[in-house]
Amino acid sequence: MPHSCISGMATGQRYSLSIISKALNDYLSKLEEAADKTILTYKHLLEALQKRHDFFAAQGCRLSDHGLDTFYAEPYTEQEIEVIFLKARMGKSLTEQEVRKYRSALLYELAAMDRTVDGYNNSISALTEIITNGCSSY
Repeated sequence: MPHSCISGMATGQRYSLSIISKALNDYLSKLEEAADKTILTYKHLLEALQKRHDFFAAQGCRLSDHGLDTFYAEPYTEQEIEVIFLKARMGKSLTEQEVRKYRSALLYELAAMDRTVDGYNNSISALTEIITNGCSSY
């Protein structure tokens, strides 16, 4: 089995979570190039992240570091997240609630990506397991 590596920094997941950062568009340009995918919408972002996630999983990566200082679980709709993403992409200010919704949505999607890879581990997947099955599984 190939060696394990931390994919969070390699795929830029920390930067995709930093939606309030002025560096977001710079990061997205780099992600577009690495994933060979134009990112105009939140859906495009997820597709590009999935391509990079798949690449690193194929290289043996089994750990994601999202650089979180807290967990996010704000209710949201897909339509809200698309609007928030476009607003950030245009450099407009976001409310704290919009930031929490975006991070909640993206962390859910990243955890879903991780769960598709055998042996993959991240803090979000671990928290989901604990909530679902209780601490006895850890």
